[in-house]
Amino acid sequence: MTCFLRQSYRDTIDQAVDMFDKIIIRMQADTARELDEQMCQQRKTIKVALSSLRALGEIILDDDIDDVALRPKLFAAVPRDKLQEQVAGLMIGCRGQRNKGPSGGGPSFTAPGCQPVPRRWRAT
Repeated sequence: MTCFLRQSYRDTIDQAVDMFDKIIIRMQADTARELDEQMCQQRKTIKVALSSLRALGEIILDDDIDDVALRPKLFAAVPRDKLQEQVAGLMIGCRGQRNKGPSGGGPSFTAPGCQPVPRRWRAT
């Protein structure tokens, strides 16, 4: 009887360790996927902002445009609201946006349009 109980105890511990290992592997895969999504979102934001910067740079560097006509020409190339969104998106992408997270429990850092990383998966 003692041998049976000892073997059952060992089997139970093995199953618990296997379940814990599967949970850790799943959490790591989910975290990697979320990080990839955030990096993709940041790349999109940066790509759009760089295309706007190129358009604005070409206008600014054009010596044929005088200073008085420069501002209207810039906003004709890239609308003011669109430029404000891009600047805000770059600021959030560079520094991280601090908020309370989806559960309201604690702060999380997110890129625009991305879900926050759950507290249990963040580095401390």
